[in-house]
Amino acid sequence: MSYELVHAHQLEEVKVSVIVPMYNIENDIEDALSTLMNQSLKSIECIVIDDGSTDKSLEIIKNDIRKYPNITLLSGEHAGVNVARNKGLEVARGAFVFFMDGDDMLEKDGLEGLYNAAKKYQTDITIGIAKRFNQSGNWHIKSHKKHCVYMPGEKSLSENPELLYALESWNKLFKRELIAEEKFFEEAFAIGEHAFIIKAMLKAKKIYTIDQVVYYQRKRDGAGDHRFSQISHDDIALINQIFKGLKHVDQVWELSQHALKVHYYKRILQEELWPLLKSIIVKKETKIQVAFLESFLDWLTGLDAYLLNELPRLHQILSWEIISLFAYLGKKAKKVYLKCLKVGFSKLTADSLNTLRTSEKSKAVESAWRSYQYNHLFPIHKYLFFKKHPLKTKEHLYKLIVLLCHLIPLSRKITFITIRDDHLTDSFKLIYDELENHRPKYKLLTHFKNRQRTFKEFCLLYYHIGTSKYVILDDYCPPLLDIKLRKKTEVIQTWHAAGAIKKFGNGSIGCRSEFEAKIHQSYTKVVVTSEKWVAPFAEAFHISKHAIYPIGLARTDVFFCEKTMEDISDMYLRKYPQLTGKTVITYAPTFRGRGSARATFSLRLNLKMMKEELDDNYIVVLKLHPIMKEIPIPEALRDFVLDLSSEATHHVLMRTDILITDYSSVAFEYALLERPMIFYAYDHEKYEKEQGFYYDYHEMMPGPIVKTTKQMIQVVQKNKFDIEKIKKFKHEFFDHLDGQATKRFVDTFIEI
Repeated sequence: MSYELVHAHQLEEVKVSVIVPMYNIENDIEDALSTLMNQSLKSIECIVIDDGSTDKSLEIIKNDIRKYPNITLLSGEHAGVNVARNKGLEVARGAFVFFMDGDDMLEKDGLEGLYNAAKKYQTDITIGIAKRFNQSGNWHIKSHKKHCVYMPGEKSLSENPELLYALESWNKLFKRELIAEEKFFEEAFAIGEHAFIIKAMLKAKKIYTIDQVVYYQRKRDGAGDHRFSQISHDDIALINQIFKGLKHVDQVWELSQHALKVHYYKRILQEELWPLLKSIIVKKETKIQVAFLESFLDWLTGLDAYLLNELPRLHQILSWEIISLFAYLGKKAKKVYLKCLKVGFSKLTADSLNTLRTSEKSKAVESAWRSYQYNHLFPIHKYLFFKKHPLKTKEHLYKLIVLLCHLIPLSRKITFITIRDDHLTDSFKLIYDELENHRPKYKLLTHFKNRQRTFKEFCLLYYHIGTSKYVILDDYCPPLLDIKLRKKTEVIQTWHAAGAIKKFGNGSIGCRSEFEAKIHQSYTKVVVTSEKWVAPFAEAFHISKHAIYPIGLARTDVFFCEKTMEDISDMYLRKYPQLTGKTVITYAPTFRGRGSARATFSLRLNLKMMKEELDDNYIVVLKLHPIMKEIPIPEALRDFVLDLSSEATHHVLMRTDILITDYSSVAFEYALLERPMIFYAYDHEKYEKEQGFYYDYHEMMPGPIVKTTKQMIQVVQKNKFDIEKIKKFKHEFFDHLDGQATKRFVDTFIEI
């Protein structure tokens, strides 16, 4: 695309080149230029590229050249904003480059703030705060604020993936040499700047965010917070541009940047694709619905299956989100949607499918799954019909089974129920064995984790719940939701954690209060390790403090048996010989987010840096939370990193020399070993706002608190840990340190 040079400025020194594409904005361009020309920073060149305006925009700029001698004006045929930006880059002379849309505005000292920070901190990219505005006022950009994009200080994309939620070209000052060889993707206006910004951030040696508002993006009155909210027939081309842009961004990522790629797609799904698709569906324009879904289908077909399985938000959109708006879809659009289901579900792994099918929207998901299996939309129509006209369900039958059991005398039987494992482990194994030896008159029954339980098996489970004298749990127990048990049935919650750093249950910030109240309502007794946990657990389960028993957790007994510890350690060395002679650093983080999003965890530990800076005596073990999915380990790191997430937690801890965790209760069990701990709390402020803590985090933790991999490595290298602080922590949160918690459990709760 050729552009005519209408006017060139005569500045000798240029500190910042501001590139301003312009297209049919005659009512706003003068306001925008005024805020640019009145910047407190001088020696600014303003490069205005008229993109074929058909209104008076070009005429206005030609007149303004007389007032503002630092304007360079180019004009050409309409080719799109990214073509104009690329032309601006070709003629820019400043040491730094700033992009501005022609209808937006700048804070008076915005460029000066960015420029001074860039010079002071020697940055490649300097970022300022951006706001949106209209005639009514201005406000923070929702996605920027939600993801803490503007936390001030030095950053990098690898350590701060939240930057992926701020991929706009404006509000950033770029060192020109950083982007001199880069080009905006010209075939896609919608997200054509994403690849440009991502590549720049990946190349940047230093990114810095200043705590200063620099930019105001105009929002037209009546428009929502999302730029795609006003889709129409004329914008079918825009749909194709979005998916073209996505394919272009795919070419940016290297294999080592897979975690960032996952972050990017999470952002795209949440901030772009779903809001756009939702707005298209509810407008009932079949032609646009079909256009989007066909592009979506093409994108799904080409999407790597491994990546697709790391995007639970995509699974939700593909199934219950679209089904929730199914009535708005036209007949032709529904046929394309069925094709999307066939492609999407064919790529789901068993784990992804199980997570989706056991979510809160399991019935809608099941209808989508059956439609995929039968290649017909009838199951979805059937689900929606019965949702609108509900009949008696299986849940009613299960409740009836329990109520009928009230007519049967309680049996001398004890039922164990767990959703965590498919066999006896941890506290359950120890308690079960103790009961066999010292309460032989009781019949012991087990119901393990089973995502494919049959109707007959469910009926049997509820029969045992309704007729057992004791029901023992170790976690949430969905079968007890909304079930009314008889008063003489004891439901004992042994809980799987030896304490709680983060709030949970009814105590958690933003908890599902109705769900939490119902899921815990059946507990008659709860086991904890210390008086310290009586009040927190009473709040979490919304039960009386008198029902909380600080007698110790059975699973911790193994830490007091040297023979058991030696046997387990020897077993692990035989099973994993690469641990022999190594100092084992175990990273055991807790979950992030809510619902199915917790399954996907982005590893913020730079394993490559650890391997390079720690000597050969070290090896890193990953022990992820049970709900998290497996994280791929690059080939180059497999001699240094070992994933033991599938192994029992206490077994892994016994072979650990240094524990790295964050807000996980694993810290309490590990304290029993009196070994070093590091707390990698890179998102402490955000996590505290989202989840909440029972105690002051910085005062409570018995080890160094770090926010970066570099800091963590330095702590390991210095090897200066306060073991006395760990001992104090142990004695504070365990009332009994004798290895007799299992015996106390049986003696306290189970009648002879």
